[in-house]
Amino acid sequence: MKVPHGQIESCRADPVSWVRRRLGLSGDGIFATRGFNAGLRDAICEYHRVGSPSAAHEALSKYIGAFKDENRKQENHDRLDNYIFWHKSAGIIVAHTRIRLVHPMGNDVLLGGDITRLDMDPLTGRYAAVLLTDSLPFDNDELRWPLIQLAIARQFARDADLISVGVQDLAGGQIGLRSFSASVLALAEAEAQELSSEIQAAIAALSHKG
Repeated sequence: MKVPHGQIESCRADPVSWVRRRLGLSGDGIFATRGFNAGLRDAICEYHRVGSPSAAHEALSKYIGAFKDENRKQENHDRLDNYIFWHKSAGIIVAHTRIRLVHPMGNDVLLGGDITRLDMDPLTGRYAAVLLTDSLPFDNDELRWPLIQLAIARQFARDADLISVGVQDLAGGQIGLRSFSASVLALAEAEAQELSSEIQAAIAALSHKG
């Protein structure tokens, strides 16, 4: 079973309820509807993929074309322009975009979800895994952040202490990063292992009831 990193906290709070929703045994669902922010993230990834602002705007228009709120449509095109301006001004080197996490937590449970951007510093060899979001600043106490640091290190064969993780505003500009110590990473791995056991126990119990 895969746990999207954005759902780690709800899973930690109540693994049984989370598994019920994941298995479709609860009527309240678990997946958020993709909206304007998802379209803007996709457009930003397209900008980094092809290096073309016009292609990014075209991708954004295609994504949000069916939405009704014309003001929000224009607002998102403006935010895309602001992001592109920030990127050109900042000189950030983007190594990868839309990184899909597949990180073992234990007991056949995987940490999943996407990271918008992976930046690199060729002088230091450091990498920064950045999630573009409206939620600033990011909560250091969330289990997902040290796990994302470990996941990026594993997927790109880098030492974990060379990886920072964090968030940035979707319009560019404000960014917050942190690199967790080896001791914090070890504690996160241990908690992830325990959480994966609770998930599998919940799956077994619910399957038995079924």
